[in-house]
Amino acid sequence: SATADGFELVASLDWTKWLGISANYTRTDSRRATTGERLPGQARDETFVRLLVGPEERWKLIAELERVGEILVNEGGSRRLPAREVWN
Repeated sequence: SATADGFELVASLDWTKWLGISANYTRTDSRRATTGERLPGQARDETFVRLLVGPEERWKLIAELERVGEILVNEGGSRRLPAREVWN
């Protein structure tokens, strides 16, 4: 068996009709109940930010950043996917 704890923060703000930003952050701590080791296949931290510029009903420019923390690939953690960032 395993346990998972964490939290998520979400915020969105439209400064003007032409400028808005939204963001979310997720923190997850999932562990095996017997050993206390992290579960594979799940990043501990994930962040997403979106910036929107323009009158949305006519046109818009969007910039996005997604950051995913390190992911354990196997039990024990000897294989890992490194943290990564994607910009759109």
